[in-house]
Amino acid sequence: MREAAKAGGTRVAFALRNKACTFVDGLAGPEDHIALDGGRDSCVYPLYGPTLRRRVTFVPPVSSGPFNLPDDVQWVVVDHPWNRVWGHPQLTDMSRAPELFGRGPPSPEDLASVRRIMGDHRFKLIHGHRRRGDQLVFQRIVPH
Repeated sequence: MREAAKAGGTRVAFALRNKACTFVDGLAGPEDHIALDGGRDSCVYPLYGPTLRRRVTFVPPVSSGPFNLPDDVQWVVVDHPWNRVWGHPQLTDMSRAPELFGRGPPSPEDLASVRRIMGDHRFKLIHGHRRRGDQLVFQRIVPH
């Protein structure tokens, strides 16, 4: 709250401050094309930008093949938060939340999604940690 007050306000909700959608929103141009490989509870709204002019392409769930991205995609966001937030096997009730909330392991599908984009040499990882399986941002390195 103090940071927002000092800055004269913010577009970023407190709960989204550490999300990949917020990170890429700060870097992408107003009309950049962003692909979202998302899961349940993914962050979407900031991807459209402050003027809501960005094109956002939703990537289908993991398949056996590579991403089939449009040639003009400049950014890829991987956001599969559900298992990390709620998936710890010992998080059986909310009394365990203070110690376990946000510490669940990524699912095999989450990791397969990360491997799929890591194998696309047109993009490089610029934010996040691939082993976590969520909140990753990739930037195109090969011109389109």
